[in-house]
Amino acid sequence: MKHFILWVALFLPLGASATDTLNIRLYRHALEAPETRNVPSLVTYLVEAARTKQERAEVIFYWITSHIAYDLSSQEYSTYAHVAAETTLRRRKTICSGYTQLYATMASYAGLQCRTIIGYTTTPYQSGSHAWNAVLLDNRWRLVDATWGSGGTVAGTATFVQQLDLRYLFADPDFLLTTHLPNDSRWQLAANPINLGIFRGQLWQRKREVLYQDEAYLAFSQRTALLLEKNLN
Repeated sequence: MKHFILWVALFLPLGASATDTLNIRLYRHALEAPETRNVPSLVTYLVEAARTKQERAEVIFYWITSHIAYDLSSQEYSTYAHVAAETTLRRRKTICSGYTQLYATMASYAGLQCRTIIGYTTTPYQSGSHAWNAVLLDNRWRLVDATWGSGGTVAGTATFVQQLDLRYLFADPDFLLTTHLPNDSRWQLAANPINLGIFRGQLWQRKREVLYQDEAYLAFSQRTALLLEKNLN
């Protein structure tokens, strides 16, 4: 589970916009989705607004990250545990395996090729096993982490804050590799692949610390929230 320092983000200055990929039209459509426990019906509604395969993948991400919360009471369960998409849709909360299964299932109904990636994640606050997705768009695999994209917990607490994070929609492979290491190195999709020793080493730990202390990184969620408030209210 992703952690962030909420009080810091609230007081950082706004930098240059980093939300160019946010599609307000699709996001609004996702928020207005009718209540349903039927995955095919939900996907049929969502893709009505999508003009391309990329927009199909995008609107599914928007719906999941705005409607599914992280289930802190179940986080001790195995990353490898199968959580049916229908179960997550009904409960509206899950762990990373549930997020990835739901995303993969919805992507399949939307006519997209999607894979689940199992690996290891670490931040300055917590480490552990994790799962995320890759979706094939225009003959290129794009990385998606709907779990981390849905928000995070405030460091040192057991409080989940639902907050859209666009960095985990079609994430840059080199950026994601700072905190996510796939068990299968082929899914790093990075210019310079690394091994577990490097990922756990001091140099990579320093990269994570710099990333989490960077003003642009910490202020990103605030900029996203302001943009959504401006366009949706």
